[in-house]
Amino acid sequence: MNNHDLHRRLHIAGLAALTVAGGLAAAAPVAAQESADPEVEVVTVTGQRLAQKRALERKRLSDAILDAVSSDEIGRLPNRNSAEAIESLPGVSLSYDQGEGRFVSIRGASPNLNNVTINGITAGTPEGDGRTVPLDVIGGELLSSIEVIKAVTPDMDAQSVGGTVNVIPPSPFDYDGAFAAGSARVGYEEKGGNTPYAANITAGNRFGANDEWGYLIGGSYSLRDFESNGIFPDDWIINDAGGAQPEGFKHNLYEIERTRIGFTGALEYQPDVDQHYFLRALYSDFQEDEYRQRIEYGNLAEGAVFDAPQRGATSNAEGESELRYEEKDKLFLNVSAGGENRIDLWTIEHSLTYINTETEEPNENWEFRGDGLDVSFDTEPFLLDVVPGDNAADPDSYAFARYREQLDLIEEDSWVAALDFRRDDLFGALPGFLKFGAKFRTTDKKQDIETPRWEGNEDSPFTLASADVTGTTIRNNVDGKTYPLGPIMDMGRIREFTAANIDDPAFFVFDEGATLEDAVLADYDLTEEVLAGYVMASVDIDRFTVLGGVRVERTETDADGFELTNGTEVSSVSNSGSYTNVLPGLHLHYRASDDVLLRAAWTNTIGRPSYGQISPTREFEIEEPSPGVFEGGLSEGNPDLDPFESMNLDLSAEYYFSEFGIVSAAVFYKDIENPIFGDSVTLENITFEGQDFRELEISRPANADSGEILGIEFAYQQEFTFLPAPFDGLGFSGSLTLVDSELNVPGREDEDLPFLGQADTLYSIALSYQKGRFDAVLAYDFASSYLDGLEGEPTRDIFYNDFGRLDARVSYQLNDNLGLFAEFENLNDEPGHEYQGGNTDWVTGYELYDYTAYIGITGRW
Repeated sequence: MNNHDLHRRLHIAGLAALTVAGGLAAAAPVAAQESADPEVEVVTVTGQRLAQKRALERKRLSDAILDAVSSDEIGRLPNRNSAEAIESLPGVSLSYDQGEGRFVSIRGASPNLNNVTINGITAGTPEGDGRTVPLDVIGGELLSSIEVIKAVTPDMDAQSVGGTVNVIPPSPFDYDGAFAAGSARVGYEEKGGNTPYAANITAGNRFGANDEWGYLIGGSYSLRDFESNGIFPDDWIINDAGGAQPEGFKHNLYEIERTRIGFTGALEYQPDVDQHYFLRALYSDFQEDEYRQRIEYGNLAEGAVFDAPQRGATSNAEGESELRYEEKDKLFLNVSAGGENRIDLWTIEHSLTYINTETEEPNENWEFRGDGLDVSFDTEPFLLDVVPGDNAADPDSYAFARYREQLDLIEEDSWVAALDFRRDDLFGALPGFLKFGAKFRTTDKKQDIETPRWEGNEDSPFTLASADVTGTTIRNNVDGKTYPLGPIMDMGRIREFTAANIDDPAFFVFDEGATLEDAVLADYDLTEEVLAGYVMASVDIDRFTVLGGVRVERTETDADGFELTNGTEVSSVSNSGSYTNVLPGLHLHYRASDDVLLRAAWTNTIGRPSYGQISPTREFEIEEPSPGVFEGGLSEGNPDLDPFESMNLDLSAEYYFSEFGIVSAAVFYKDIENPIFGDSVTLENITFEGQDFRELEISRPANADSGEILGIEFAYQQEFTFLPAPFDGLGFSGSLTLVDSELNVPGREDEDLPFLGQADTLYSIALSYQKGRFDAVLAYDFASSYLDGLEGEPTRDIFYNDFGRLDARVSYQLNDNLGLFAEFENLNDEPGHEYQGGNTDWVTGYELYDYTAYIGITGRW
């Protein structure tokens, strides 16, 4: 069942009025349960209870297994984007960037294996190599609802190993006549003391002789200016004294400005109940300016003298002072036209969608380096002590090493055409339907990376001091530890110096080889076409609903890129690949009673290789150590990769004990074939592409054998309206997900490896209180530690530690039109913590974000 089917059911259930975000109640009649009988009391349902009611009805009426949040609930808690809006749903965890949720993991599957759709149509991604969609690009303020679909039906896209996030913008026919709603807020950032602010507004109307036309427009703007800082040790080893220490240590200070601009619009025509036509658009622009100062010390173990196993000093340290200024601009546009027509027992849905995503990312980077520096360290404390000596703090010890300009240009254009047919009452007296259709998507993905580089003049290098570009040393405080961030650069002076001397080889020497390599090896132009068809049928037999069908998807790719041989020779290369997936599915629903629903599902889904993995780009190094004897190394993409193939089993039970309450449990299992890993093989005495090699090492992505994910989900939600006043305003919602997985990786078959990015424990708890005009909620979301990266051997693998965030929101409705609110994000000042080798004390990243607070006003008319 697609979104149109579910939307129709919600209309029938009297729950289609979906509000604008920001905690606003809808300007629609279904915000209250009304009666024509004047003697019957009218019970008004608003705020978070209305949000919960709508989300539960969406879940209850769906043929697929899903969870959802409506627009009221999106505004119920502090969330900076649409990723954070669904974090509290069972089985959902987030990958964070600078303290903000960005990528969504569902049921232990990597974000790269999930799907993000807009009204059921696959969204593009502004990211380069992967298929992950950064949901921080899309704000939640202008959305009607968001679904997390965990077991798809055959009429849905198959790219859904973990699940699908379906983003649904509002429709003017969700409202009864003219409406306008919006909110504005201003805040305080604990770290840096900055003042973020945001505002949004949505308005629309229905018009015509019979209100058959409707329009809706909405806009949002937010600016967040904040800081973060942290320490980043790396490459932990056991040193000569028998203690653990990192070989390198760096600490950073970030100053970041993030701006989000969003627009949504719709023009729709519904002359009668059998016809509906629409033109809809969703636009987001995510801009980020990031200023980063970094001090790094390397080579800490070599020649160190120890007075304890984990405490020592060296005079051989290598130091680096680095300044990076990065600007990102990510655009997302989705425009869709289509409609729905009903002719007797047939319903025909048709749409044509254009999707465009773009990323433009220019940045500048300066590096000054020194060696033979004095540095002492003590790794016994959790946040280790690293103390630079006098020469390590001297700007004259750091000579210019490198300057880079970078411009990343990434663009993706897609056209999607979909046509669906449905015939109801197919089985006579038994309710049911037959549905079939086809979808065609063509995508053009381009990536163009340019990174001009300049090195220092080895004969007469200038230093931070001699160029007079030194900035003021900063006291970098990390959880009570102070690290002197210096010597650093003053950005204004280093920019002026660079502009004045960039063409003078006495200062800057252009690096042709590195510049060429960067300009060639990341570039590609790839076209992917997916032709899909499906057929499915559903029938109700007494208390049973049986839905089954099959989906077939044919994927073809053609890609152009470059080959770089021996660092100087550039040639064009192309490749192509194709595969076909036949994906049957079966859903069984049993209504044990009016309030108890049992579900079972067998589905088959895929996860396509990332764009970078199938790119034709090659780097070829050929050496001739002796006359006529050749050795070489080749790194390339692999167009012959098979997609991940997942066979999924789901069992769930749902008890709806009130219109606001549910208890549910679900068990899921995924048997995943063809997981992709980075493979490297060394071949001896072979002929490759007409050349004889004594030894040739080939590195390319390859398919592994298999993996498994097993998990269980619990959810409970209740409003305690049966309690005596004032306790009848209390409410609770919570979920718990436990996941276990196993990934077979060549070379590490004897290890019990989980899927990357899979937290084995997720839980969410929310306490709420709604009484009269007052509404409050306190929520905590937690994800346990997970394996973030395989680094060849267990002691070097990288993990991300437990992460739990406490948020709160309080609101008061002044009258029917205006309300006030206050909200608090990350009240517990949760840091981001990465570590190495499964040892939490081997810190590889410890970054602080602190809390953000807002006050604001909401309005509706």
